[in-house]
Amino acid sequence: MIEKSVRFAWLHFKPREGWLSLLLLTGIITSLIMGVLEADWVPEVNVVIPAAALGLLMGLLLAKRPLPTWAAWALLILYGTLFITIDLADLLPPLEVLGRGWAATTQFWRQNGALFLDKIGGWLRVLSSGGRSRETIPFAFGLGALAWSLSAYSSWSIFRLRRPLLGLTAAGAAFALNGYYGQAAPYWSASFIAFTALLAALIHFTNLEDRWQAEQVDFSEEI
Repeated sequence: MIEKSVRFAWLHFKPREGWLSLLLLTGIITSLIMGVLEADWVPEVNVVIPAAALGLLMGLLLAKRPLPTWAAWALLILYGTLFITIDLADLLPPLEVLGRGWAATTQFWRQNGALFLDKIGGWLRVLSSGGRSRETIPFAFGLGALAWSLSAYSSWSIFRLRRPLLGLTAAGAAFALNGYYGQAAPYWSASFIAFTALLAALIHFTNLEDRWQAEQVDFSEEI
């Protein structure tokens, strides 16, 4: 029963581009995120891990849905902003708080939400007065939003547009800036380039297969 369920899920949810394409994209995004983590920009830098992972999955899911581009990206921006805010504001209550009931949970939300808004408000006040702030939450929010956007756009360019270099070029530019200013180790650059080259070749071949099938060209599926 379990084997049949796994086989059904494997075949039913398999993208047209194949699971290997998703695996290679995961390797690309992982290389990018590890480079950002190594640069250690701010104490809250770990927000990029779940943001990139969920951005990749959301981009894949919406790329495969028959939604207009504007609607899909409206959802991506909305969910990305919501998730990053929840993560940085620490709005997910632990089980201990949930076990104490609704009153304790709402108190947790109010307290952490107010602290988050106070940090953002303080940063904006200092910025508007021309001063310099040591608050890192806004920068962490920007890193999370960038990780979400790059992952989602990479998925979109591969699984909707079938033009992987659009998203991967944007990710590569971010990777280069991170390496230059953040002094990240060069081996993540090597893995990023290797995965990118393999993925571009794989999607190119998938496009060729689709064209051959449309034109009824005889070719071996063992290529």
